[in-house]
This record gives sequence, structure tokens and C-alpha cells, in this order.
Amino acid sequence: MIGSNFSVVDNAVSLRGLLDTKGLDLHPFRDPALPEPAWDRPVSWVHSSDLLDPSPFLEPGIVLLTTGTQFTPAAAGTTDPGTAPAVDWDAYVDRLVHAGVVGLGFGTEVVRDGVPSPLVAACSQAALPLFEVPFQTPFIAVARANAAAVAMRDDAQRTWALTAQRALTRAALGPAPLPATIRTLATQLNRWVGLMDVSGELTLSHAPGVTSPPSPEDLRAVTTKAESLLRRASRAAGSVESTETSFGLQTVSGNGRLTGVLAVTDLPNAPEAQSVVSSALALLGLATGQEEGLLNARLSLRTGLLALLLRGEIELASQVAVAADESLPAAPVTALLGGSAQQAPQLSEWLAARPVRTRSGVLAGRYGDRCLALISPAAAPHAAAEIVRHLGGIWGLSDVAPLTDLGRAAVQAETAREAGLKDSKGDGLTRYSEVVGHDVLPLLRSEKAAAAARHALEPLAMHDERHGTELVATLTVWLRHDCRNEDTALALGVHRHTIRTRIRLAERVLGHSLSDFQHRAQLWTALRLTR
Repeated sequence: MIGSNFSVVDNAVSLRGLLDTKGLDLHPFRDPALPEPAWDRPVSWVHSSDLLDPSPFLEPGIVLLTTGTQFTPAAAGTTDPGTAPAVDWDAYVDRLVHAGVVGLGFGTEVVRDGVPSPLVAACSQAALPLFEVPFQTPFIAVARANAAAVAMRDDAQRTWALTAQRALTRAALGPAPLPATIRTLATQLNRWVGLMDVSGELTLSHAPGVTSPPSPEDLRAVTTKAESLLRRASRAAGSVESTETSFGLQTVSGNGRLTGVLAVTDLPNAPEAQSVVSSALALLGLATGQEEGLLNARLSLRTGLLALLLRGEIELASQVAVAADESLPAAPVTALLGGSAQQAPQLSEWLAARPVRTRSGVLAGRYGDRCLALISPAAAPHAAAEIVRHLGGIWGLSDVAPLTDLGRAAVQAETAREAGLKDSKGDGLTRYSEVVGHDVLPLLRSEKAAAAARHALEPLAMHDERHGTELVATLTVWLRHDCRNEDTALALGVHRHTIRTRIRLAERVLGHSLSDFQHRAQLWTALRLTR
């Protein structure tokens, strides 16, 4: 019996259903060696032929009916059974199997009394289901019964599709459109359904009834494929095959851009099923577009909260946050700065999909032409790294600071970001503590400072170039070894008197003595800035 949910698409008209049709009185040969699933093969049509080789006129999925005329002596051109060539039953059955025949019905009492035993043996050997069609059952009645079942199934599928689309529409118009749409689609399909966000991470899923969710291994494969589809930045579809199931994936689009990926297990190719999934994709796109509007409103609010905190108006920011159902990160915080202002909506969307612990511990918004996030210890330990990995680009992370000193934290984050831009290495995240530590010289790096340093060292560099001396290299090692001639000589592999001579020459070239700290500090600074 064809049901009223997605089973109507799963439930193709099968050989078993045809044999169980009342009034046909069909008698299957229940061969113990024949696997039970063979009787559940879908039947596309019923055809009759008494040709010895009907395969050129067959299509896969057909049930073939025959009276066995092709196996009589008359069919071989003789009336004498002794002179007729022997029938190759195995070859006949093999031709049917290779043509995609799913069942063979033999009409008895027409030209033969009963089903020939060699045919029974050949079908058993080839695992082809065989059944007897009694004389009182016309072949046309069998074909008509199958056609009626196909028509009833098609009608049930169309009815199911309309019902499913109405249910999806009601879900999408409800107060929580995304989870409701995913849950409704999974229920209608009787399949596991998952929705990945713009980063490829699974955010919503539903497995109705006894449907099992994907294994961790399968889920990793699905999210990896989702990330691949999202990187194309255009509508795309794909699939993932595992040992137990398959997954169909399609991108979701809202407001002209990709907003996620929808995954469904074992989705058939039935047009009705595909139309329901297409409707769900359109509704999910609208829902994500609506959520994007809310996210943009939230983004503007959070940007305003950041501005208030940076101006030191903490009490007012707290009052606004409470009134708007927002939460400020618990102090102390670190400031994460980078990306571009255009990435702020993407950052806000990513944050909205995170667990409550992370959301309540991070406040993110626009900061000039950059993104700024304040991260508290209550957030996930690797929140900063996750943001950088999600958005890409070079970011700077400040030291821990109280809410009353966020201006300094923002400057530190910008300093770290600029250092990261110069180095252009690592994972895109540069920490202020790594850049500065106890050394303030990196803060002095600029084009003007570098130009002044090159000018200060130019006499030494020109002397080295003209005379083949090594004054710059010698002074670098000498200063690094606290101006100790013997240690410098050992490091350079020369005599200590050579070092003394080079230092005196450098003093003449520079025009001042290197015996006082001020000149040594200036020289060391110039060497560091031109390193």
C-alpha cells in the first residue's frame, strides 16, 4: 500500500507487489537460493514476447511474460521433437538478465503443461525470479494491473509533493524558519537533513524517527565537501559516498550570495523528491536572507556598543546591551583587529552560529575600515584563531586589558596587525606580546626611521664597498657582544687586534667616538632598523 509520506517516492511498484495483486492468481517459484530482495526489484513495465531472443526490444526494469512457444519443435522448424535442436535454457535466461529483466512470467496450459523444469533450473542459477501465469489470467490483465499500480503511485507522489511543499512553506513562515524548515524537510523525506553555514560547519540537523544520524567520519566528509562547494562562490551541487549511505549536497543562496549548504542522505532521483528539495532550498534562501537582515541590525548595534566602550562609556553601553538583549564580554578582554569593514557581516553571521559560551564572550563589529572583536576568557579558548581562520587576512591581538582601557588595547592590536603585514607569515594572527615583548624598537619601525638609519650607516657601507672592508658586519657583532674585542674576534675568527683596528677605522669614518653609550645606542638602533 502506497503511503502518504516520502515512502511514496521510495516505494516503487515492485515485483512482489505485482505478484500479490488480488485476482491475478500468480504463482512464484520460491527458490530458497534466491535472495529475498530480488522479489522487491522495481518494475517499470510488463511486456510479453515469445521470441527466443527478445533482448533487443527490452528495457531494464521490465517483467517479461512468455507462453514458451519459442521452446517448441515448431519454433525450430520441425514437428518432430527428436529432430529439433536442444534448447539452451541457460543462454535464454542470461540474455534476459543482461537486458535488465527483473522477473519472468510463464503462461501455462497455452502451449505447454506447466513450467519447464530446465527453465526453473536456469532461472535459479541466474537468480532471476520466475512465476507461473495460469491459463485463466490473460497477459493483458497482468500488464493492466502494473500500469494501474504505476498510475496510483505517480498520483500519490504528486499529492505527497504538494503536501510537503505546503508544510515547508508553513515552516518557513514561522517564528524560527531555519530550524523549522530543516525539521519539516527531514520529516517529509524521512531522511537525515543537515544545514552547514558559510564556513561549512554543521549548524542544524534533524534525523526523524528511526533514521540514524551520520557517523562522525561521514559527517567530516560531508562538511569537507561543503567547504569545497562554498569555495566556488557560485551555486553548486555535489555528493559524498560512504560504505553505508550517500549524501546529496546543494548550496543555499540568499540575497545574491551563498549562505550555506544543504545535505540529505540517500535522496532518490524521483522528480517529486527533487522538486521538494528545490522548494526547501528556495525557502532556506529566503529565511537566511531574513536572518541576514536581523544580523545586519545586530551588527550595527554591536558596532555602536564598541564605540561606547572605546569612549569609556561603559555604564551606558551596559544599559543599551541589556535593553537590546545583548551581552557585553566579561572583563578583562583582548582586542582582535583586522580584516575589512566589509567582512563584518560575515563575522557577525559566523559568531551567531557559535555556542552561547562563545557568543556571550565576544563582541564584534566595525572599527573604521577594519573589524574589531573584544574577546573575554569566557569565550572559547581559540576564538581569535577561529575568527582569523574563517575570515582570512592579517589580524592583530592585543594584551589583556580592562574595559576602561580599550583604547590602548585597540592600538596594541593595530600595532600587532601592522607587524604581521610586514612579516606576511604565520597563520594570519600576530600577538602584540610577540611583536613587542620587552623590546620597544619594533614600535619605531617606519619608512622615515628606516631612511634615517640608512643615512646614519651610509658612510660605513660606502667605505666597505669601496675598500672591501667589513665595518658594518664587524660593528654589528661587536655591539651584540657588548663591545668586547676578544669575544667579537672569536665570533668572527680574526685576531683581537684586528677588531681594535676596525673599530678605530669606523670611528674615523663616522666622525665620532664609540666609547660613549649614546653613540653606541644610536649605532645599534640604526643597525636594528635596517636589519
